Amino acid sequence: MNTQQALQLAFQHLNGGNFPVAAQLFNSILQREPHNFAALNGRGFIALQQNQLPQALADLQQSLSVNPQQAFSHKMVGIVLGAMGRFDESLVAFAAALALDAKDPEVYFNRANFRFQAGQSQEALADLDAAIKLRGSYLEARSNRANLLIQLGDFARAEKDLEYLVTKVMNNPDIWVALGLARHKVGKHKESMLCNERALKLVPNHPDALLNSSSAMYDQGDYPAALVWAEKAIVATPNRAEVHYAKAQALMAMHRFDEAIASYSRA
Repeated sequence: MNTQQALQLAFQHLNGGNFPVAAQLFNSILQREPHNFAALNGRGFIALQQNQLPQALADLQQSLSVNPQQAFSHKMVGIVLGAMGRFDESLVAFAAALALDAKDPEVYFNRANFRFQAGQSQEALADLDAAIKLRGSYLEARSNRANLLIQLGDFARAEKDLEYLVTKVMNNPDIWVALGLARHKVGKHKESMLCNERALKLVPNHPDALLNSSSAMYDQGDYPAALVWAEKAIVATPNRAEVHYAKAQALMAMHRFDEAIASYSRA
């Protein structure tokens, strides 16, 4: 088997998820041709998937020393360095990847993840915007952007992403819960409750759906209903501070002060 045939077979196994066989083939190629950048990329990718980060970095950097014009390798180096907590170096690698291919949405997506971990929320948001602009159907990017927008308090924008996501992944209860939260925060309390109901049909006693329902009822002034939902949430997650706080708030609004104080204390 010549090198080209071995590479083709190795990448077939790699794409099929058979990493051990693919790695063996890459190793055999590199024994004959230590500077074969395709084999180095392949072996580095496998090392990354197996969380062997130093090996992955060594292979990918060696691949770039052979051919520095590989946008894919720069991107992978950025991912490995980010996973190692070397964020500044990771950003340099992603910038190099974008200099070679500015239209790869995965570079922006991965850079956003590490920027978020580094506390650079606005920069992460800009990268997610860029990824989605390049690939409108990028579900993971839309999900991450919606979660980030919720954390940043931009519930109106988050609602739009979540509305898109539920049309594509209708059986994910967490997306329905997030949409319910976003709609609650923009004042759409009835629509919020419908989202919580969808989540609870998929996962009965979903703790966040129960808690969000309590909050929605509280904001509508229906304190007895808020109390009922809070008590259901407590049954689902008895050691969670937020559910006891929700119960305390409802009791306080109902002037049941002694019970409210007990729930505040438990929270």
